[in-house]
Amino acid sequence: MTSPFDILRDEARKVIRKRRSGSSLSLDDSRLQTIPQDISLVTIRDNLISDEGSEALDTLEGLVIAEACLRGRRRTPLEIDDKTAASELYGWISTFILPGYEFVRGSDYEQGKDEFVLLRYETPLSHSEEVERARDSSTMAIRILLHLNAIAPIGGHANPQAVIVSLAAFTDKRDPWVTVKAFEMATRLLDGYAEDMTLASGQYGPIIRAILKENIRPLFAKSKNPAITSQGRKSIRPVRVGYESSVLDGETKPWKFRHVYIVSVFQWVLQHLDAALAEDNWPLIIPPLLTIVDDDLIEYKARGCELVVLLLRVTPPSMLSRTGVGEVFDDAIMPYLQYLPSLTPENQSIRLLDTAYPALITLTHSRFFGHSNVNARRRSLDKIVRQGILKGYYHANEHVKITELLVLQIPMLVDDMGIWSVTHLKDLIPLLSEILAAPFGTAYPPLLLAAVKAIQAILVNCWPRIAIYRGEILRGLTTCWCRLLEDGSEGLDSVSAAIKDAIKLLTAAFGNAVDAKADYGSLVDSDERLSFLFT
Repeated sequence: MTSPFDILRDEARKVIRKRRSGSSLSLDDSRLQTIPQDISLVTIRDNLISDEGSEALDTLEGLVIAEACLRGRRRTPLEIDDKTAASELYGWISTFILPGYEFVRGSDYEQGKDEFVLLRYETPLSHSEEVERARDSSTMAIRILLHLNAIAPIGGHANPQAVIVSLAAFTDKRDPWVTVKAFEMATRLLDGYAEDMTLASGQYGPIIRAILKENIRPLFAKSKNPAITSQGRKSIRPVRVGYESSVLDGETKPWKFRHVYIVSVFQWVLQHLDAALAEDNWPLIIPPLLTIVDDDLIEYKARGCELVVLLLRVTPPSMLSRTGVGEVFDDAIMPYLQYLPSLTPENQSIRLLDTAYPALITLTHSRFFGHSNVNARRRSLDKIVRQGILKGYYHANEHVKITELLVLQIPMLVDDMGIWSVTHLKDLIPLLSEILAAPFGTAYPPLLLAAVKAIQAILVNCWPRIAIYRGEILRGLTTCWCRLLEDGSEGLDSVSAAIKDAIKLLTAAFGNAVDAKADYGSLVDSDERLSFLFT
């Protein structure tokens, strides 16, 4: 006699075959009639948990069947055996969620190579059947967890850690193994778990520490950074180890290859830290974080900078000074401002710079917090302007998107430095005026808008010294204005409006020190197109 599970397996195979043409993996509700609505979790467990060594396709079949059984099951109180079965099902399902080698190209376990690159950054994924199957399995497994959580909440599971790690791996949409649906379901489950733990009087901390200690630290144990000690403090006498071929071995960096998901798990952990958790788990946080920041791949450097910002938002300034880690982070990230074309591809340079600047600015405010550290904070911001913005512009100004990224940092830095940013006016104003007066500037309006916004920030913060630079500022603004009128293209209105606002700020900055009407009048006499700008 054919059992209901045999029928479901046949139906699951049909659904999986159709999936290749874009159909859903879930069984139709009409197929659920073969499943008893009061089916026990014990029965589901006994029929689905397969022996080790099962093929991935059989695993996917099992997941499709499990989802159908749990979706069609009537909500009834659980027996003791069902609770035990729920824990076993949680453990079984979790093993099929985490991504693996499918998302690594060039693994030395497969090809004997030393270089590993995440597919996310190099290779299109849509043509890989193996990758698609892995995505299908993960998404289906998370959907099953959603159904199972409604029956037996994760918080009541004897060992929720494996489930939380599996879900946390799907909390960054940029990862290649994350589908939109998987992200939504994983986030929903984790938010529910966090709420349950908050209601359970602070039980969130232990799971965070357990993940850091048991899941994250072992994967980074062989990737030691000589700049820090094992306790997450600055090393007094760092000894740089020799560069050996084993450094690139997958056995040395399992976090980067075999366990490609762990950086996203680490990110989720940092997002849920508070000051107390950060301080209590400092030795578990800093070594892996600095390892990611110092990695040789640009994408991991960028991810590391993002993680640094997450940590700094909850770290007391005193912790950075006591441990010396603030200086270590600064030494590690500051050189990234020089990762510019042509030595660094433009797209990779943009990715890294876009994370390095926020990391350094946040680090400056965290290290040098308060009025007593104002001079140190100003010196640090000065360093970012000189070694980052100015040097970067003069080295790579032919790359318009790099230039835009650099100019976008200027308002933040000027606002942070306030009146002390006058020391950079002699460099910044000619730089911005050059951008605005560029012959083909209207070909890329975002850069013009960024430059005008930067001038506005300078006018607001440095108005007492602005009069002597009025000629250079007006040259840039008026030249840009005339070119906008000549071009007449759509999408330039925001730039025109920003220029008018900048002229108003410039007029206010002059005060009684300069006869603005006389200056504007002479400009209008030379080009009547400027009359609307100064009215």
